[in-house]
Amino acid sequence: MGSRTWAGVEDFGTLDVEITPDWAAFAHWTPAQRALKVELDGERRQAEQVAESTGRLVSRLVAEMVAAERPRAPDLAA
Repeated sequence: MGSRTWAGVEDFGTLDVEITPDWAAFAHWTPAQRALKVELDGERRQAEQVAESTGRLVSRLVAEMVAAERPRAPDLAA
């Protein structure tokens, strides 16, 4: 298997294929099979990104709700 030089974090996750144990068999796939695998891998990565983003959003909203419900300390300048 060849090596690849990464251009940084933004380049990670932009692979056209996912490296799996059946990587050697990938060379024998038809172009249509390869295209389908690339599409499925892209959709899977997109779904994972949406799930992670949703989790971060929910945690921020819950943190804001908890912070809004906390009693505030009296102002010392008053």
